[in-house]
Amino acid sequence: MNSIEQFIRGVRYLFAGFQWITRRELRPFVMIPLLINILLFALALGLGIWQVDDLIQQFIPQGWEWLQWIIWPLFFLLILVVGFYSFTLLANLIGSPFNSVLSARVQRLKTGAFPQGVERRWYQEIAVSVGNELRKWMHYLKWIVVLLIVSIVPGINLLSPFLWGVLGSWMMAVEYTDYPMGNAGQTLPQQLPWLKGRLPLVMGLGAAVLVASMIPVLNFAVMPAAVAAGTLLWLDEQGSL
Repeated sequence: MNSIEQFIRGVRYLFAGFQWITRRELRPFVMIPLLINILLFALALGLGIWQVDDLIQQFIPQGWEWLQWIIWPLFFLLILVVGFYSFTLLANLIGSPFNSVLSARVQRLKTGAFPQGVERRWYQEIAVSVGNELRKWMHYLKWIVVLLIVSIVPGINLLSPFLWGVLGSWMMAVEYTDYPMGNAGQTLPQQLPWLKGRLPLVMGLGAAVLVASMIPVLNFAVMPAAVAAGTLLWLDEQGSL
């Protein structure tokens, strides 16, 4: 199977993830990540609208009210682009223990057995999940810094939208394949070689998650669907070894 076929196969895993989270057995474990996404988005949007409206009232003089027709679309564009990275960080940080449980339940439904990882108490699971989430973001941070520099270099910055898309896809691939691998006791340094060895496949999944995360309403359900998708991908690849 060539790289393009592998990429398309990776994209299809997200569609499979959306199908899996509708299963009756998974619904209780889907609701918490879903509610986290909805609440965080509603809170951030509400605060953003309040702040922008306050700035408009303070700084736009009478007779220039037409500027609002420019400012509001720019505000929502900013929420779409910049908000993706910040909301993903916060939502996955808060939701990581619940996402690990959801991943384990998907594995149980697909294979008939729970992950054979390290047994932990609930408070240990929360600490491990949050710690792992922070380590992933330290991994992303070095690339974010590089792209911020690239984005201000004349000429080269023409490539920055494409490079940000590549980085976002990689972040999503690492993020959502981490849950099944983390449940199996694998750390980030152990996961990265596995991911790089299947780059077109995992980037297909990551790109699909990235695009779906920017679609209003659909973005609320992306996190649990992506957890299921990453788990299915990992399990299928384990079975193909």
